[in-house]
Amino acid sequence: MTSKSQHSEPMVSQHTAEENQWFNERLFKTRTILLSGTVNDALARRLIQTVLILEADNPERHINIIINSGGGPSHQDLVFTTS
Repeated sequence: MTSKSQHSEPMVSQHTAEENQWFNERLFKTRTILLSGTVNDALARRLIQTVLILEADNPERHINIIINSGGGPSHQDLVFTTS
């Protein structure tokens, strides 16, 4: 793992910042959200923000969410059912 972000964003090991930026842009273009790690307030807020941005961009297209998480406190897991 390269470095831990304050926002608990997933980082791909052994890649440059430019490659990570390309990866994130590619996920955004394909309307795919990658959720990895323990769900906390910051990660839940970021997930909701991303869903709202993608929804505003095109409400007719599906949004794909890939979840690789052990969860978190129960009130933060509600982000999956309410957003």
